[in-house]
Amino acid sequence: PREEAWHAEGLALARTVGDRLGELRALNGLGLAASGRGDDGEAASFFADVLALARDLGDRLWMANGALNLG
Repeated sequence: PREEAWHAEGLALARTVGDRLGELRALNGLGLAASGRGDDGEAASFFADVLALARDLGDRLWMANGALNLG
């Protein structure tokens, strides 16, 4: 789907410029897209990445978001 392509492109761009918040948002979007198409394993992997990166950044809002989506 188109939204997955946009999130994947956003992830690549965020990583290129070192935008870690953008990386979180893109990973979360990819997780939501995977979940929406029924790929729970892939979704869980993206959400685990969101949670790990949020912990690394000390971003409590994104920690909660990643944990909620992972659950």
